[in-house]
Amino acid sequence: MLTGLSGIGKSETALGLIDRGHALVADDAVDVYLDEGLPFGSCPPLLRGMLAIRDLGALDIQRLWGAKRVAESARIDIAIELLAYEPGPAKAGDIARPTARYELLDLSIPCVKLTAGPGRNLALLVETAVRDLHARQQGYHADRVLNDRQQRQLSGEAS
Repeated sequence: MLTGLSGIGKSETALGLIDRGHALVADDAVDVYLDEGLPFGSCPPLLRGMLAIRDLGALDIQRLWGAKRVAESARIDIAIELLAYEPGPAKAGDIARPTARYELLDLSIPCVKLTAGPGRNLALLVETAVRDLHARQQGYHADRVLNDRQQRQLSGEAS
């Protein structure tokens, strides 16, 4: 689920994900509900398959991309919050942001915050954030692996 301020690039990111083979559930109007204790999202029938893009207007995703690019519903496993770009030098937290939490229907789901800035490929970053989350859920943490490598290097051990 993509979240963020109006105009931040959620719909364009969704379009990029559709181009990469993913399916659209809803744009702007998402009906969120629980099914067997898990959060799901669906779209009101009036808006199903429609995506509004600045400068292009309303797009019929099924007509343009095919039926496989529109889904009636999907489980919500992660929230991706798009943040406004702030020009200036990088800050210490810009490289390694810990996974936050997003409250949804009295549930807490993982949330990754991505900066929406010039030249950023947000569709790729969203895919990568989801892949990294799945790896973390299976016990693999790349930041820990890197830290271990650095510690071995500093202590003179072979890598």
